[in-house]
Amino acid sequence: MPTSNAAAGLIARAGNLVLPPHEDSIGEAARWVVNLSADPERAQAIGYASRTLAESEFSAGSIAARFEAVLLEAHLGLPVRSGVEADDVLAYPEA
Repeated sequence: MPTSNAAAGLIARAGNLVLPPHEDSIGEAARWVVNLSADPERAQAIGYASRTLAESEFSAGSIAARFEAVLLEAHLGLPVRSGVEADDVLAYPEA
């Protein structure tokens, strides 16, 4: 996956390997899997980090908030801002 892909950043943030979509990456990916399988503590840490990241990024509340922000942007013409609640945006006076 290209490192510019948004998912690549999430994958790397959890400690996982991100490689470009080339045949040359197959060997490196295989080595990474073999090394990870030989280190159960590291595998468990990466699994925990991946689960924690998935729960925070893809929880129903998180997805709903992002979807609501996009709808507000489309409807009101306001920029989507991370961490802003719909009630906060609706409290802004219209320009």
